[in-house]
Amino acid sequence: MTPVSPSVPIEPDEPVTLVVRHTVRPGLEAEFESWAAGISSEALKFPGHLGVNIIRPAAGSDGEYIVIYRFDTYRHLKAWMDSGIRDSFQKSLTELIAEASRFEEICGLEYWFEAPGIGRPAPGKLKMVFVTWLVLTPLVLFVPPVLAPVLKKSGIPDMLSTAVIVGILVLIMTYAAMPFAVRIFRRWLDR
Repeated sequence: MTPVSPSVPIEPDEPVTLVVRHTVRPGLEAEFESWAAGISSEALKFPGHLGVNIIRPAAGSDGEYIVIYRFDTYRHLKAWMDSGIRDSFQKSLTELIAEASRFEEICGLEYWFEAPGIGRPAPGKLKMVFVTWLVLTPLVLFVPPVLAPVLKKSGIPDMLSTAVIVGILVLIMTYAAMPFAVRIFRRWLDR
């Protein structure tokens, strides 16, 4: 049960997302839900873990669950993948699934573009760069001029002020702007 090779090389210190697909045997959904809650809880205890999302199958589908693990670096993901805790959960999983689990690693810009298109390849790099540029440009033009004077009045040094502004931009990009932009441009990105 090894992850597949990613579509682009992974740098050891860049964020990475692991997408795991499990086809659960009919009638064992409750047991799988319990298993998923347990492994998710354990994964959250590992260094660099950024969260777990579970996409449940639609009614009448083939019972495929998608579990998404996010880590801040590939090294931290690898530590989780090689852990004895994860291994023990994987051994107990075999009774619950109908076929071998499938793994996909996503890194770099693909992180913002992987959902909701799970299972589809990431858009071309030029498309990802264009949408990222389109979202980032207005944020860079409007957020720093608003925040910089406020931070300057509070007496924060310029370098720290810049770090705070960049942190706020990254949060806006990751949790609001990019998910919104990907939904808007989904059809074009998937072409």
